[in-house]
Amino acid sequence: MTHRTSAQKRPFRNLARGCLTALGILSLCAVLGYAILDYINFPFLPLDLLRRMGAVDVRCEASSEFAAEFLALIREEGGVRLLITKKNGEPVTQVNRIPERTDGDGLVKVYLPRGRYQIRAEVRGVVDGQMVIFANVPSGGQEFQINQAHSMLELQMSKVDIPDPEEERARLDDLIITGRIDEAISFALSLSDKGAGPEIEELLLKLQQLSAIHQQAAALPLASYNSSIDFHQQMLVLMNELVPGQQQARYRIKTGTRTVPLAEHINAIAQARDKVIDAHLRDYQVILESGDIIMALEQWLKVDANPELYRDGFTIAQQTADRLQHLYPSAQELKTQVTGKLRDSLEEAVSDYNRGRITEARAKFSDLHRQAQVFTAPLALGEDFKTRCEEYLRDVTTLVQADEAYRYNRYADALTLYFSVQHSSPWLNQRIRETEELL
Repeated sequence: MTHRTSAQKRPFRNLARGCLTALGILSLCAVLGYAILDYINFPFLPLDLLRRMGAVDVRCEASSEFAAEFLALIREEGGVRLLITKKNGEPVTQVNRIPERTDGDGLVKVYLPRGRYQIRAEVRGVVDGQMVIFANVPSGGQEFQINQAHSMLELQMSKVDIPDPEEERARLDDLIITGRIDEAISFALSLSDKGAGPEIEELLLKLQQLSAIHQQAAALPLASYNSSIDFHQQMLVLMNELVPGQQQARYRIKTGTRTVPLAEHINAIAQARDKVIDAHLRDYQVILESGDIIMALEQWLKVDANPELYRDGFTIAQQTADRLQHLYPSAQELKTQVTGKLRDSLEEAVSDYNRGRITEARAKFSDLHRQAQVFTAPLALGEDFKTRCEEYLRDVTTLVQADEAYRYNRYADALTLYFSVQHSSPWLNQRIRETEELL
């Protein structure tokens, strides 16, 4: 018979000890995990060990007068619809599964964390060709409290009077006309839920479109005058389609914290735009008289090339239009002069570059680069003009760095920079040969 020595038994003991340790760690993790899931009210746990949840049996019932009608309705509709929220109306987020409907007898059990809540209950359906609605509180919610003790909540369901469709449409029209678009959408949604018909569905789509345009207009930058006018005119058209036959002065819209007449608001935006145009035109005349044709044309383009100030299809004040028409010929002549001057300036800058006058060339190309951003499109200078300005400015900047390296005897660095330049010249070729001889 063979006996194991202590040395031979030690591996098995170590293995057993390791298994027990691992089992202990897994058990501890399981307990902690369960406690965490229980704390956050994980919905699939079979037990509530921390006693953070409470149960309430909800019973929906109507008065004896309507009890039979109510019971028949909820059995036909599959129960009473429920909406459970926190006391302040916010949604309940600690629980993943909250019943949204009772059973066919108006009963349901609800599990919630301890605290105060409110509940709304409603069932609606068609009985004998008529819409019938039962609700616990037509204009709000009934409060209730959850604690550790099991409790019962009885909801008394009342039959809700169906409003006159004409009165509802009049109320909706008033919300639209007075600019309370969000309220109008909410009210239209409630009418849609009642099965008000395809007319309400179409109206709701237009209301949502109106709201979207309103939000776009509100998000525009401050100086987007014509875009703002365009959006508000679209809103005016939509409001006229939603509630036809009204005077334009009656339609209102919310701007910031105020509600203002929409037509007056459009006129105010147009007047503010015209004042900006007038100011630019006055500055244009002053600069033109000073003889600085480039600055004068830049000032003119602040109006002529800015679609937020001047765009076909938008009406401007007659006095402003007359001033624009009066100054237009001088601006056209100015465009011809500036086009010639810019092309001449580019050739002068290139000449300075080829002759090695890098400081002068850099100053001219810097000006030309800025002017190319402004004038390339309005003067039809072509992308080639803009590209040449950018390339030469980049080259002269590199040459300034190369010359600095040359002065400090860093000839290898200088030579690398010289070779990276895109546009060659006799001066540059000579400088490269001189630098190579110094290496």
